[in-house]
Formats: sequence, structure tokens, C-alpha cells
Amino acid sequence: MKKQLLSLVLCYICWPAALFSQNKVAILDDAGTNPGLVIDELRPKPPEMMGSFYLADQWQTGNVYLDSKRNLKNYPLKFDLKNNVLEIKAGETIKVCPLTRLERFEWIDGTGDTLRFLNSEKLAAAQNASVAGVLEVLEKGSMTLLASYQTEVLQPTYVTGIDVGRKEPRIDKKVVYYLLWNNRLCPLAASKARLEECLDSQAEPLTTYAKQNRLRLTRRADLIQLVRHFNKTR
Repeated sequence: MKKQLLSLVLCYICWPAALFSQNKVAILDDAGTNPGLVIDELRPKPPEMMGSFYLADQWQTGNVYLDSKRNLKNYPLKFDLKNNVLEIKAGETIKVCPLTRLERFEWIDGTGDTLRFLNSEKLAAAQNASVAGVLEVLEKGSMTLLASYQTEVLQPTYVTGIDVGRKEPRIDKKVVYYLLWNNRLCPLAASKARLEECLDSQAEPLTTYAKQNRLRLTRRADLIQLVRHFNKTR
């Protein structure tokens, strides 16, 4: 009975070691030998990925508006950019809301500002522009400024021979700005031609205003100022 019990205990203790044995690397002594391979070490774990796929890493308190006209008020929220789902923390559990049920949501960020997001699938103009996921509403009016957030995994740049570079893969977040004007959703670039293509006759006064005020079409605050000026003069 004792032998059987001891065998069970050993099996329990040795099982993890058996799993790890595939990852062992022999350590050699100064002479380059390791008699009997009695000294081993575990292979280092693969480097963890830097960053996250969340729109904001921390929980943000906000409101959710569902397509069934139901509203959820004052819940901690996170949006997963990779899977395009809104996570809602309810007590000790986390609920997941897919885009198919989501109309829009808003939350208050760390600075006290209210950030508003809408489901691009509910925006007819977005379907023609092949935009997926959620869009942040930066400025709303006769012309609306929107932002789309995308993620990309950047592979490590580390070079062993010269010990230079980044060892960890990194998640990079990119933002693409859009103008919603006359039921058209146009991506913005740092070029006057793209603005003219999107705004037609309205492009010239806007580009003049941007030049006079040294605004850049790739900077969030400058784009908000530009669109706000346009809406005030309409």
C-alpha cells in the first residue's frame, strides 16, 4: 500500500518535470562537457508581447447603447480592437458585446473628457469605404471628423550577434482619420489632393485656413480645429 501511495506521489511530482523536459538545455562546463547530462536548465520563455489590443488598457466607465434600444449606464468598459468586441464588466464577471448588437458607446477617460464611439456597420457611408470596427467621433456637425484605430504586430528586431534591437514583439496602434461629408466617408492623408477629392469646392477655403494657422492634416487637435471652423462657417 505504501509503495502504491509513493508511486502516485512521484507520478504527481514528476509529471510537470516531464512536461518541461522538452524545453531543457544542457549546460556545459569549461571543458565543453556535461558528464551524464546531469546539469540542465529550462529554455528561457519566449518574450512576452509588448502592448495590448485594447483601445484603452484600463477600464473606462461609460454607457452602452444597444441596437435593441436598450441602454447600459455606468459600467466599466474595454474595447478589443483585434476581435471587435466591447467588454462590459458587471460585478465580478465580464460580458462581451459583439458589433452586431452594438449601436454606440461612450466613456469618460482619465482626463475627464467624454469619448464617443459608433459602430461603423450602422453607418451607411462606412460600408462604401470598407471601414470596419468602431469609429471615434471627434467633431460632429454638417461635416463630421472620425477616427479609426487599427493594430499591427511588429516582430522583434533583435540581432543576437551584435546584441542590438528589440527582443519582444510589439503591438502597434495606428489611427486613420476620416471626414464624413455629403454621405461620403473619405480617409484623410497629409496631402491637399486627398482633401480636394473629398470636399470638392469646399477644399480651397479649408486648405487656406489650414495654411494660415499652420495646421497639419495628420494631427488630431489640428483636424478638430479645422472641422470645427468649417462647421461654424456653414
